[in-house]
Amino acid sequence: MLKQLYELFVSVLTMVQRLQRLEQTVEKQSGRTNELAELVHRLAREQQYAAERAVYERKIMLQDIEIRLLKEKLQLSPHTEEKQDNEEN
Repeated sequence: MLKQLYELFVSVLTMVQRLQRLEQTVEKQSGRTNELAELVHRLAREQQYAAERAVYERKIMLQDIEIRLLKEKLQLSPHTEEKQDNEEN
């Protein structure tokens, strides 16, 4: 009887130790999961920022091209009219 109680006590003590180790493992994994979630969230924010920045830069580039084309058109217009006037005379 005493031997059975001792074995039961050892068994319970072993289970308690295993449970404590499992709880520690779960806490570590939970911390790692939180860190990973934070990294994923930061990556998502950075990707959003990069996408917004790319759209902004494309708009600026298109506006720059439009301005250059308009300047070229303005510079070419008087010369074209002068050539037409000279050819008519």
